[in-house]
Amino acid sequence: MVHSHCATDEIEAMEYSGQVAMDNAKKLAKFLGQHEEFHVVGWRQYFLPGTAWRRRWDLCNALLTFWYALELPFRMAFYYYDLNEFVLGMCLLFDSFFIIDLIMRRNYFPFRDIKSGLVVMDKEEIYKNYKNNIGKLEKGWKLVSCFPFEVVLLTGWIDTKYIFVLRMSKMLRLVSLSSVLTEIEEDFSDELKKFDNSRRRFLKLNMAMILSCHWIGCLWHFVGSLSKGKGMENWIDNDNETFFISHDVDMNGMAGYMRAFYFALVGMSTVGYGDIAPANPLETTVAALIILVGGLILPAVVGGLASLMGNMNSGGEWC
Repeated sequence: MVHSHCATDEIEAMEYSGQVAMDNAKKLAKFLGQHEEFHVVGWRQYFLPGTAWRRRWDLCNALLTFWYALELPFRMAFYYYDLNEFVLGMCLLFDSFFIIDLIMRRNYFPFRDIKSGLVVMDKEEIYKNYKNNIGKLEKGWKLVSCFPFEVVLLTGWIDTKYIFVLRMSKMLRLVSLSSVLTEIEEDFSDELKKFDNSRRRFLKLNMAMILSCHWIGCLWHFVGSLSKGKGMENWIDNDNETFFISHDVDMNGMAGYMRAFYFALVGMSTVGYGDIAPANPLETTVAALIILVGGLILPAVVGGLASLMGNMNSGGEWC
């Protein structure tokens, strides 16, 4: 019937269109892993993009990454590693989570294709997407940052006070801190609608300033502890003598950290009150770097905050 009413070229065009439609249907089935989103069964249904469990998982990933951003420099600063069952258990638990997270994102977590808007379930496509979005160098540091170095302590090959040197490799995970926070913003976009972009940016700038002071303060205390351990004149002893405080006792042992944080804030702002000063060539070099780097970071953050608040006031957003 079709052959009697249609020309040969029209028939060939219809056959070609039908073949293309069949091929696209096969590709789509492969792309979706043979499952429509509402037909997904098993544990993977709880980790579809936007589901409550997936959002909780991403939130846990962000919180643990942020914990590393605070905890690792702090332990480096005080040059000791308080090993007990609770600390060892928590460290191993966190490392185990990141190992599982790496495996899940590489092979099992479905993702939503940006172009088609479809949820991709096929393992090969998930791995291909993971490989395309991550470089070789990033693959390497993710593997290294997941390794539970605390296990090395059980062998007795290394002194506990030096384990922090190995654990500092986990700082590489902070490279992905920005992308982790972006992922959280996407997951909780509905809840964050209550806060406009200006307020969110205000919070980010404050967090950046606090983290910068924390890292630099920890570095400054580490340099002082290192100098003290080598028997050199150092800023910690001078500070104890000048202000009659004990960095290890006062403020529940947090006096040293607070003084270092204070120096970081003062040094980065280039105010320099002079109450804390370097006492040897190593501390002088580090102090110079803090002023040099901080002179770029802190004014940029403060300038951004001032500009943002000016825009918010002019727009009546604080009213």
